[in-house]
Amino acid sequence: MTVTPPAEIRTAIPELVALATAVRPDWAAADVQAAIVDAKTCGWTWAQALVGMARLIVDLDARPGELVPPNPDPQRSKAPQKPGRPADHADDLAAARAAAAAAAEKLRSLEQARRMA
Repeated sequence: MTVTPPAEIRTAIPELVALATAVRPDWAAADVQAAIVDAKTCGWTWAQALVGMARLIVDLDARPGELVPPNPDPQRSKAPQKPGRPADHADDLAAARAAAAAAAEKLRSLEQARRMA
């Protein structure tokens, strides 16, 4: 008995764009293409982009640009997932206090120089 290996899954961006615009004539081909490129840029696999676009195509309220969710707030995405113990950050805290003290001293000297001028 011969076992046939599974067929290779090939990227078919032009075909997906054609399918999307055929099923959704209200969508522009350029928007679909841009959404697929955006997904690839974000590290999505072809299978992820294909399935995601198929889901959008059948959602009457969806737009191609919704394929990749918007980036989260960069301020929040850099926050630690679990708060650390204060002792773990003692060196950072000391450096921040020293920098604040140096900045305050610099401001005081600038204010004195301004008053004397």
